[in-house]
Amino acid sequence: MATDDEGGDLPALISTAEACLDDDDAAQAVGPAIRALERCRAAGDRPTAARAARLLLLAHLARGDVRGAAGDLGRKELDAAKKAGDKSAEATTLLALAETAGGQEPTEQLQRWAKDSIGLFKEIGDRKMYATALLALAGLRLKASRPEEAAKASSEATAIFRELGDKRGEAWALHAAAEAYAFDGLADEAVREARKALELLRQLGLRKAEAAELHAISRWLLLRGHAQEAIEVVNQALEILEEVYALADAREIAYWKTLVLAHTKANNTASALRAARDGFDRCEDARDKSGEGNAHLLISAVQSNSGKFGKAIRSATKATYAFEDAGNQSGRGEALCVMSRIRGRLGLFDKALRDLEEALNAFEDLGDMLGQGRALQQRSEVFMGKKDMKSALRCAVEARELFQDTKDASGEAQALLQVSTAELAGGNFERAGRAAEEAKGLFAEMDDMVGEASAELMAMATQMRSEDYDAAVKTGKRALALYREFGDRLQDEVYTMMQISIAQIMSVVKKEQAGTATEKALQDGANKAKKLCQGSDSHSEQLARPQVERLRAVWHGVRLGRHGPISRGDDYDRRGSGLLQGMQRLPVGGSGLLARGEPPQRLERPIRAGPGLGRGGRVDGAAGQRRSLGRRRLGDVGSNQRGPAGQ
Repeated sequence: MATDDEGGDLPALISTAEACLDDDDAAQAVGPAIRALERCRAAGDRPTAARAARLLLLAHLARGDVRGAAGDLGRKELDAAKKAGDKSAEATTLLALAETAGGQEPTEQLQRWAKDSIGLFKEIGDRKMYATALLALAGLRLKASRPEEAAKASSEATAIFRELGDKRGEAWALHAAAEAYAFDGLADEAVREARKALELLRQLGLRKAEAAELHAISRWLLLRGHAQEAIEVVNQALEILEEVYALADAREIAYWKTLVLAHTKANNTASALRAARDGFDRCEDARDKSGEGNAHLLISAVQSNSGKFGKAIRSATKATYAFEDAGNQSGRGEALCVMSRIRGRLGLFDKALRDLEEALNAFEDLGDMLGQGRALQQRSEVFMGKKDMKSALRCAVEARELFQDTKDASGEAQALLQVSTAELAGGNFERAGRAAEEAKGLFAEMDDMVGEASAELMAMATQMRSEDYDAAVKTGKRALALYREFGDRLQDEVYTMMQISIAQIMSVVKKEQAGTATEKALQDGANKAKKLCQGSDSHSEQLARPQVERLRAVWHGVRLGRHGPISRGDDYDRRGSGLLQGMQRLPVGGSGLLARGEPPQRLERPIRAGPGLGRGGRVDGAAGQRRSLGRRRLGDVGSNQRGPAGQ
């Protein structure tokens, strides 16, 4: 067999590149892959050349070199394989394109390539590569918000790898299945599959992959409310990283982020701040300026959550300097967005708008349409704070157009909710309702139950403003059913029950004033409202914790004219994860009775979310991140799922 003076024989070069990728060392995989590709081309070995080309593309992608991964190499190899009629080379190259061309091609095209490669591998009887292609398809199915299909493909791949005795492949397949379960809101199932993958990775001695799997488990434990266990697991992951990396790896800050969030959920602000600063120290030692910037944002989030807004702004400002030193304009733009959120919360709207203008300029210079969309959404929120609903509507519409252009359905749905809010504030109830219905449709297509419930509540608000209270009750009940089906959304359930009770009260008031209801109907309506109010009061007792200053619904029995007992709300506040929502008190007459002929103030749910740690395991405004709703909070959809490089 021919040998290479610089890197040994051809199988050794391929094996070295594969091992480096499996050990998460993409930089060391590039050289062997290039030399293998050159030798295969010189020898006319097309199948092995395709294999080497795939490894090279994967190495570029793993290093964050999207341009290198999306270059012409894959397409040239595909054309050559087709001309030669080499099905093995064609299948391998199609798989490589499906795995690595995401920065240049739409998801639909990637899925076609993956399915074509699956068909070819099946035809030629290559079961290992067939299973590897199934994993690529599973990842693409998740990006298309089709978790059931992703889980099915992952399970089939798991069975094949297990049958072949391929533990690496089985571990990656189990992880892919866990991601699919998490995406679909099934965190317990995700943890179960991930623990199986973890055991295999430990048997193989793949320490970096072991750390990554521990991190994934910690995120899913956290989202099930197991904060203390999540802290223990993510600390194990960090210990491994410190063992295998003398200096912090660029991705390590994500682990610190999870640890900070876990301590926050465990109500330990001091530990959260200490973890954020430890993460900064690791990045500083590694001279990783982008990491330092993200660590400053973590510190800012903790400070903001504890009400130390001045310190939070200073930390966010340090983040902008760190990102600027790193030449990371995207990170700088995100840090400016964080500063804007804090200033908006403090009512410093003009300064917040200046921050966002700088952020928009940074994203525009980069051609980052998603970043521009997020910044425009935030501008819309600031203008709402200024009561400039015309400008708020304009920004929300522009954001929606950008998300449409980039096919970001989640961003578009959120922008539509802002459009609906601005239209509602302007008294355009019909247009507000249409925007809410469009948002609901998008959330439903994505199987995002929490987003869909939010859109139902927005539709309910428009119905309340147009005094269609019976319709509002029905809409609120649909939102409540969605929250209950999703599970683990007690705060949202309480809020929605309060909304429904207000709508029921107003329905009774309206019918009484119009004289269109019987005595029994009015009595029944009053009793339903009282029962629902008492239920929300009972639920609220389960939510007490130190950072919730007052989450309560104190209900007093009053009389609605002569129609029996009814209830009214007395200051319902909710504080959690940077979110403050309020219910205005129903005005009552001097005698304590609901005044006849006096329209109550209506409950409207603000879209605004304050700065700080988001619920999905992220720092609001952290570089490269965006808010996600619903089931996708449980998964890491942005992760690059692939099969083992060695397949």
